[in-house]
Amino acid sequence: MILAPPNVWTYDPSKMMRVAKSNSKSFKLLAIGLVFVAISTWMILGGAVDRQGESTIIFGWVGGIFSAALALVHLQRILLGDDLPLVLSPSGLIDKRFSNSEVPWLSLTGISKWASRGASFVILDMKPEDFEKIQLSRVAKTVRWPNKVLLGGDRIWISTADLDISFEDVEKAIDAYAKTHNPALQADS
Repeated sequence: MILAPPNVWTYDPSKMMRVAKSNSKSFKLLAIGLVFVAISTWMILGGAVDRQGESTIIFGWVGGIFSAALALVHLQRILLGDDLPLVLSPSGLIDKRFSNSEVPWLSLTGISKWASRGASFVILDMKPEDFEKIQLSRVAKTVRWPNKVLLGGDRIWISTADLDISFEDVEKAIDAYAKTHNPALQADS
């Protein structure tokens, strides 16, 4: 099993690699969510009505609900989340923030990257029949439909926003494990 401190990651696809959560990153995300809840509350209470009109109240409600939901997710991850939420092994990947089910490397049909405004994700495309077998977490079930409609299908999005590893290291590790254990992905390179 590989369990290394940040900046010392090695990628040995024949061994298990466990990635720890970062409470400091999660606290920052929780704080950001709470700041946006406060701003949304100010908007709902009419603090900005004189500038943008009544639509500000609607935006306040939408922003408040969204920000509160994100803040609650991060609070839950801080208090109850697994200490090692991301596991890569020779048989597959488990992202406990998404599901407790293992995603076999052989189920993957593609790997890509998406980045925008400081947020980066490794995106795993899967065979639809294998995606249906995954037991999704409550959060994953909630965002599945919007993601499917807005982002084009069922995919697994892996972020390092609350993990104790850099995005580049996760991207390299997933690529190494997937291409070692799924010959079809090796051919796509």
